[in-house]
Amino acid sequence: MRNAIFAALLLNACANMSPNEPEIRARLEILLLLRSLSLASTPAVICRNQGYCITFRTAATYAGTGVLGTSGADAKCNADGNKPANTGTYKALIGDDALNRRACSSANCGTSGAAEHIDWVLYANTEYRRVNQTTVIFTTNANGIYIFGGAVTGWDGTGSSYNTGLNGDWTTSGGNTCTSWTVGGGSGMQGVGNSVGVNMLANSSIGCASTVGLACVQQ
Repeated sequence: MRNAIFAALLLNACANMSPNEPEIRARLEILLLLRSLSLASTPAVICRNQGYCITFRTAATYAGTGVLGTSGADAKCNADGNKPANTGTYKALIGDDALNRRACSSANCGTSGAAEHIDWVLYANTEYRRVNQTTVIFTTNANGIYIFGGAVTGWDGTGSSYNTGLNGDWTTSGGNTCTSWTVGGGSGMQGVGNSVGVNMLANSSIGCASTVGLACVQQ
């Protein structure tokens, strides 16, 4: 509303200028143009603008039935006490058998690259850091994943687990997503926070009644 009023006032001022005031008119028109460009270029993605994205593991833990799908996982990330203030929205680093979210349909997205993504949470060629915003975990490649072999550090440096439903090559771990994170029966794949290898995504498959956290990624 304030932006609309601001623009209207400038336009009105320009319209009521007399012909002998070209310099003031020109300055007002330039100001209006710059204001419009500023509004149009408001960043839609916070983390890519700052040069890196933040990650964290939720303080709360959930059984498979308590995740409530990928949308439920995202909501839990954004409501969690470990989420740093004023850092925008987050999504859960999680895959599911219902294909609501997928990183790769082939190992390391080797067949079709980023075209294999479905609502994927990592950006291409982007650095990801722990919640302290200084410790680098990894930098993704052009396919929006990281091929393990030299990760700088673990997700959060602890031995705590979090649901992923992923294999170490970023494909969905079929049958290990607690029926797409909606039921307590069956099994789910978890990653562990102190691994610098594939166990970051696929440390163990455990019963869906077990309560673990979620790995969350800034958008």
